[in-house]
Amino acid sequence: MNYRLFKSITVLDLALVILWFVLMIAGVLINGPIVTQDDAIQLISDRSLLFTLTYANAVVFTILTTFVFVGLYRYCRDSNEELSLIGLILVPVYSILNIAVYFSQIALVPALMQIFSTGENEIQKLILTQFVQACPGSSMAVLNNLAYAILGISSIVFGAVLITKDKYARRTALFLIGNGAACILGITGMLFNITFLAYGSALGGVLFIGALIFLGMLFTGEDES
Repeated sequence: MNYRLFKSITVLDLALVILWFVLMIAGVLINGPIVTQDDAIQLISDRSLLFTLTYANAVVFTILTTFVFVGLYRYCRDSNEELSLIGLILVPVYSILNIAVYFSQIALVPALMQIFSTGENEIQKLILTQFVQACPGSSMAVLNNLAYAILGISSIVFGAVLITKDKYARRTALFLIGNGAACILGITGMLFNITFLAYGSALGGVLFIGALIFLGMLFTGEDES
């Protein structure tokens, strides 16, 4: 296994995931939180460079995350091939869903804005806001959180394999399991309108950063051994 390659992918993914949080926070500070339909329509009407950069970055880190999990599979398969394969099978589902969600913000949403003008009536507003990922409870937001919950299952599966090892592998496992559990709680909270659980996906993202840090250390150690 080329640990140097997967270490590089992991480090780059870590940087882009952190950048995602920075860009999202910057977006909230500049544009304010998305609470109403009008807020969502204003966001996609403006479509600033920050908006485009945020979602272009998200498409790229989704692809990198997919390869990170391929690296996890290749690392874990010698220890438990069956569990590792189960973890890997779900990853393409996450990847397809999330790329579709994030890329739609750049490609589909502007086209819909042209079709529906500025969303002058309630039906237009409803249709438009369903395609805005940043709008809480929209179809795209649900698909986005579902994608992370699906990846969360893979995280828990790989974490179950890594937890049996030592040092960086075990620390990676704890963060992966925490990330998975948080993301599953996040989609549960969104579907059942339980506000405090709906923040689980955001917490999962923070825990995933921790997992990437220790996974990078794990791959570094394997590369040097």
